[in-house]
Amino acid sequence: MPDRLQDLQQQRARLLEVLKWLEQEIMNESRSGGARPEPAAKPGLTAASVLRPASPMPADDEAAAEEILAQYRDASRSAPENIRTGCITYFALALGLLIAAVVVWYLLTPKRH
Repeated sequence: MPDRLQDLQQQRARLLEVLKWLEQEIMNESRSGGARPEPAAKPGLTAASVLRPASPMPADDEAAAEEILAQYRDASRSAPENIRTGCITYFALALGLLIAAVVVWYLLTPKRH
């Protein structure tokens, strides 16, 4: 348990360091009026590195992604038919196995006359 406490305290210290850095960046931005000053020294794990916005996707990548998604959209429309067919198939197989097991049991048990 002391290891967990120590780990939590270290995480809290790192978060406080990140918050301190973030406050300093906000103050720098508000003072400069939008100009880009040199950023302050960053701690090991910064909010900027964690919360960095994703770069926009190029048009050709976006088109490729849409093409891939379209394939799955088309496949999902026939899913209810596939599910129904699969369920009927599994039911028929299970019923067939049950009948086969009963027949084997009947043939292998000694006859009482």
